[in-house]
Amino acid sequence: MTIFDEPKIDCHNHVFDPARFEFSLKAYYLPTSAELGTRSQLSAVFEAYGVQRALVIQPNSGYDDDNRCLIDVLARGGGRFKG
Repeated sequence: MTIFDEPKIDCHNHVFDPARFEFSLKAYYLPTSAELGTRSQLSAVFEAYGVQRALVIQPNSGYDDDNRCLIDVLARGGGRFKG
């Protein structure tokens, strides 16, 4: 058995998708470039490495108290993500 065959759960992830969910004007920090990652990109990485489940954390950077991106990730994750 290789690491790719073993069951895996990732315990801390953030999703930043400013194209679909604009950043909050109240946020103290705005992620850029390599710090950004959409739900689709997260799912693709998990598929590649065999990660079955993940905990997605609401970041205060970028979104402050706006939970729309997190709620979208949870709603469209097919049960794979918890928040």
